[in-house]
Amino acid sequence: MPAKSMRRDTDGSPSPGDAVAASFSVEILTGRDAFLALKPEWDALFTRAGLPQQLFQRHAFLRHWCDHYLPAGDRLCLVVGRESGRLVMLWPLERRRRLGLELVRLMGAPVAQFGDILVEPGPRREYWLERGWEALRRHGIDLVELRLVRADAALAHCGRLTLVAPVVSQE
Repeated sequence: MPAKSMRRDTDGSPSPGDAVAASFSVEILTGRDAFLALKPEWDALFTRAGLPQQLFQRHAFLRHWCDHYLPAGDRLCLVVGRESGRLVMLWPLERRRRLGLELVRLMGAPVAQFGDILVEPGPRREYWLERGWEALRRHGIDLVELRLVRADAALAHCGRLTLVAPVVSQE
């Protein structure tokens, strides 16, 4: 069963009559309850799409990270993409307000050695990634902080990486 969204945004950008585009939706889930409710779908997506170096994007790892490292006042921000109802893309982020800016960064810092998102491979992968960036923009994100993103990461291959919001990256 899909997680309940505290803040939901369905992708409204498909072209008229484009049934393929209409089968994809993206939403922003927030809060620990939504994070915990995603576990079965998250684990299934990791089984289908996770790579060995993405072990820091496993739900179990990030659950422990939330328990011990999520600073007070920070908010979980999960960009969830579904194709015909099935989870195909997941961006595990935390949202902060710093110096008047809305910032998101990958969950897992400072203990995760690598940061990335989970996305199924396939011909629609770039489309899904673009919709994820658009969802962040629509939700008022001013800055995306990406640390320790490998050259072979899913995020490293997104053509719109810097077109939606300024990105700060550190290797």
